[in-house]
Amino acid sequence: MTQGQGDKQNYFDRLFAYYAQLDEIYGSYAKSHGEKYLSLWVLEEIGDSPEGLSQKEIADKLFAPKQTISSVVAGLVERGMVKTVPSRHDGRSKIQLLTPKGQKLFTEIRQDYAHAEELIAKKLGAERIEQMFESFAVVNEALAHAFEGKPIAKDYASSDGPAKKAGEIRG
Repeated sequence: MTQGQGDKQNYFDRLFAYYAQLDEIYGSYAKSHGEKYLSLWVLEEIGDSPEGLSQKEIADKLFAPKQTISSVVAGLVERGMVKTVPSRHDGRSKIQLLTPKGQKLFTEIRQDYAHAEELIAKKLGAERIEQMFESFAVVNEALAHAFEGKPIAKDYASSDGPAKKAGEIRG
């Protein structure tokens, strides 16, 4: 009997069920701040980059279409959370920066994340948390190998990958 048949649930079903639950938690959290899922995530990415980000950089970080990011940024600008300014490095391009209103929300979010991390640390402890992230790195490597037949190009356990976001309790 293969995994996924009979009384055993396959790993993908379980993994994606947890991912969907994290997604739902983050979506509800975004709503509690009057934001949509993606707009809060865009705001976070901009806040994580005090020097600003272009829409292309945001789209690349979030694996989202540039047109979608353009629409989300336009909404954030319209609501006074983000401003668009010329890049200091390339006068032809524009970057997104948080306004004071956007910075206030970003600061609240980071405080909430710090509180969530404290709760998780109390429940799991440092050793189990580290094991969890090591396990995710192994899962990512195995999936990349299985789907692509070669090692992954990006280290997803690095500070630039999803493990960083998961570590920040972003789901």
